[in-house]
Amino acid sequence: ISFVLLGIGLATKTHLIVALPLYCVYLFVNKAGTKKIVQSLLIPLVIYIALTLPYLFSHGYVEMVLHSAEQAKLFLVSFPYAYENIRFLLAPGAVLLLMCYFFTYPKINQDMLIFILGLVFSVLVMLVPPMPGWFYWSIPFLTYFYIRNKEAPHINFWLLNIAYITYFALQPEANV
Repeated sequence: ISFVLLGIGLATKTHLIVALPLYCVYLFVNKAGTKKIVQSLLIPLVIYIALTLPYLFSHGYVEMVLHSAEQAKLFLVSFPYAYENIRFLLAPGAVLLLMCYFFTYPKINQDMLIFILGLVFSVLVMLVPPMPGWFYWSIPFLTYFYIRNKEAPHINFWLLNIAYITYFALQPEANV
């Protein structure tokens, strides 16, 4: 059921694609088997294609969803290498490093999966030029983390909220 819901979610918000490899790592580390991992990849992708197929060849859909300015912001923050045209994309690079680190865990339970999903979405929020809607990606995961870890310091959560609200209060043109 979770992969069906992920497929439906992908059809509405393509940023959820970052969750798919994390689910596969979770299944791999917990020795789910190749068949189960392939099914877990295919179910959301088939549902995504089935729900978006009528629109995939529409110029409006492609421009508004696949080539949106919001998604392009994912590639704005980068560091140049010594070579002129090569750049390290900070947000995708950080997400990839988190995924690789997650893969090294010898045992992964559901809490760890939810934690890493929250961490990935939080990293995206922190490393992409802010947009109001993106902030909400990490809130359910952070809330879950603080509910499960009552002794965790709440200052980081409050600082993130205050920084985000302050940014949009002082930069009204950033809402565009």
